Amino acid sequence: MLRIVGRNKPVHGRFQKKDSQLGWANAAWLTTGIMRATTQFFNTTVCDIKLKISLLQGI
Repeated sequence: MLRIVGRNKPVHGRFQKKDSQLGWANAAWLTTGIMRATTQFFNTTVCDIKLKISLLQGI
């Protein structure tokens, strides 16, 4: 998605503003994707730790 937008930059003057907006949208999309992945990783790690703690307490 990012590569396609970067490669097909319109040359016309009227599209330059729209292109910069697309760049911002791409940056926002990328950051949300990274945040989502980090949150998912963090959640799974926390769940694993909680599971291990509960197993240790059960023993």
